[in-house]
Amino acid sequence: MLSFETLDLIADSYTPLLLLGVLVTLLRHAIAKHWRHVSLLSVLFLSAIVITYGLMFLDKHFSLWALAQGDYSTHTAAATTLTGILCFAWPHIKIPFVALLLCYFALMLYQQYHSLFDIFSTALIVSLLLLGTVRLHSHFKRASSP
Repeated sequence: MLSFETLDLIADSYTPLLLLGVLVTLLRHAIAKHWRHVSLLSVLFLSAIVITYGLMFLDKHFSLWALAQGDYSTHTAAATTLTGILCFAWPHIKIPFVALLLCYFALMLYQQYHSLFDIFSTALIVSLLLLGTVRLHSHFKRASSP
């Protein structure tokens, strides 16, 4: 069995690897001059940052999760939004991305970083907000098209 410290290192590496994946995907589309994809992925990436850290700020100042006896999980929020971006960018391999995210959630539970409620509630809310961003972006793209 792997030690707590080894599992902690794996958990700490997961989100930076997702971030690297998103940045490489953005760069790949920029090099290929797929500006429509670059535009949407950039909006999603900036939205992911605002969603993740905006909710962290709101929770810190208003104790939103504490009202439900929970704890906002910044790690869950970042991993969920970055995974959402990768699933959108690479829809043909979204199942492995989602499976890895679920494994990450299981690792956080095993390491007792957060409760199931913390992870589920955070993931649900940030997913809905990111989906709203996709829909809003699509609406504005359609509205601005001739």
